[in-house]
Order: sequence, then structure tokens, then C-alpha cells
Amino acid sequence: MKKGLIVLGVISLLFLMTIANASAITGKIGNGKMLISSDVGETISRTIRVINDNDVAVNITLFASGDLEEDITIIDKSFILQPNTEKNAQFKVEITKEGISKINVRFTPLTDAPGVGLSAQLTVKTNGEGGDATDESITGEVTVDSGEGDENDNPNKIRNTFLVIMGVLTIILIIILIVLLSSAKSKNQELYTSQVSSVDKIKSGVKKWITNYYPY
Repeated sequence: MKKGLIVLGVISLLFLMTIANASAITGKIGNGKMLISSDVGETISRTIRVINDNDVAVNITLFASGDLEEDITIIDKSFILQPNTEKNAQFKVEITKEGISKINVRFTPLTDAPGVGLSAQLTVKTNGEGGDATDESITGEVTVDSGEGDENDNPNKIRNTFLVIMGVLTIILIIILIVLLSSAKSKNQELYTSQVSSVDKIKSGVKKWITNYYPY
């Protein structure tokens, strides 16, 4: 019982440490909204600033979604960012129509741990409507911690929640085992005390019998 409890405690501690390390991962992009205004038929090049302000290297994956998904070509689809570095990931947009899309950025640790996701909103206007603008002039930096943000942009949110629930259940199980162990010890102590009391009674009875029959 004691060995099982110790092993379970060590496993639970390692499990909780893994959760803590996973939740430390953050994602950051330098431009959360982008506006492109151009004529139909033009191809516009843009970049999205991807920042790794973690103390570990991360895998970066980019993909487009939304109305203009088929018109967007991601050049820097996947790459590794070293700790505290950044990169201007390139993509191109073929202007065929107006619409709104997302440039999604996934931050994933090199280990088998949950990552985080962010997305930049890309708005395209045709025939020069709305004027052109640089990426940084639209919005500033956007940051998200592991397990937070829009669930659609962060598929691993469910996995993070599952890990937290499993950690809590493990702690509850340990508490239950400790209670059971304490109860078993208490019962064993009561049984031992009862046995000692019975032995003392037997000894006392034998002593009285010997005294009565052999007074000298």
C-alpha cells in the first residue's frame, strides 16, 4: 500500500510538472489586423510578424482560412523559431474579390506538448476602396497564453483542459488513498491494542490461578 502510494505520488508530481511546462508556452504576432486595397487581378505580397518570446524553440505553422483562402498563398508555411527570436513570415494575396480571411499561426513546442494558436484578420477591398495601409499601422502586438484565446484558433484548448482535469482527478485519488491508508492504520492500531489487552487479561488470569493453587 505504501509503495503504491509513493509511486502514484511521483507520477502525479511529474504529470503536474508537465502541465505547468505546457501552459508556459505563449504565442505572439506583431499585427493582428491587415488591410489590403487594390485592383482586381493584382498580386500583393505581405508579411506577418511572428514572435517567439518563450525560453524554448517552437515550431511555427501558418495557414489561411475564410473567404479568401483560395486566393492566399503562404510562402513561409512552416519553420522553427529559436527562443526570443522573430520572423516576418511571407504570404501573397491574389486580388479576385473583396472579403475577410484569417492568417492562422500555430505555436507548438518541439516536445509532445500542447501549443497555442493566433490569427491575424486580413481584409481585402477592391478598386482602391478604403486606402492601403501597412501591417503595423492597423494594430499592435497580439499575445495569447497556452490554453487561452479563441477556441477555433486554439484547437489544443480542449487537450489542455483535459490535462488539467486529469491532474485534479489524480490529486483527488491520492487524497482518497491517504484517507484509506490512515483508516487502515487506525484499524490495525485498534486491533493491536485489543490483542495486547486480551494477552494481559490472560496473563493476569494465569497469575491468579497460580497464586491460588500455589500460594507459596
